[in-house]
Amino acid sequence: MSKERPVLFSAPMIRAILEGRKTVTRRIVKPQPYLADNGEHWIWDGKKCAAMWAVTETPNLSDCCPHGQAGDRLWVRETFAHIWTDKERDWHCVYVADGIPEYLPKGEVIKWTPSIHMPRAYSRLTLEVVSVRVERLQQISAKDAKAEGCEYRIQCGNGMTTQEHDGTGWIDGYRQLWETLHGPGSWELSPWVWVIEFRRIEQP
Repeated sequence: MSKERPVLFSAPMIRAILEGRKTVTRRIVKPQPYLADNGEHWIWDGKKCAAMWAVTETPNLSDCCPHGQAGDRLWVRETFAHIWTDKERDWHCVYVADGIPEYLPKGEVIKWTPSIHMPRAYSRLTLEVVSVRVERLQQISAKDAKAEGCEYRIQCGNGMTTQEHDGTGWIDGYRQLWETLHGPGSWELSPWVWVIEFRRIEQP
């Protein structure tokens, strides 16, 4: 039987989902697997299950993912506000990912509510999990980096550019996105991550 769970996304990632550019997300495995004393096996002591695999193997931990299995659904939490409009004399739910509504009076300040506090009733996005797997962060392919909804970037001179050159630009773009979310140096750690592929479900 499928289950439904909440999931948080930042405003840029919400826009990427709405535009159809984001169909996969990576979440850090907690706790992280660690190398056995012999250096030949990884060991993982998760809350739902434990596992051990050789360093030359690809682990199959999809049944242990806390973010769901294939067929489960994720309802998206994002930064929002519940506002009253005098023109329509009604309450509206607005989202920071969409920017400031044009119909608001000039100068009116919106009190945004953090995504973690969004109730299910205000969620506008529901995602169905297509597949789940585990891998090291830096194993990401150019195809998957593009599916993460990041911008194409290549290192150029003293800055970054969005000019497309080759597949490594998608990975560079995702590296920058990852470090924006997790801090400088987090990419180099290459943690184990849950790779969750999803598709958007239409909802009222």
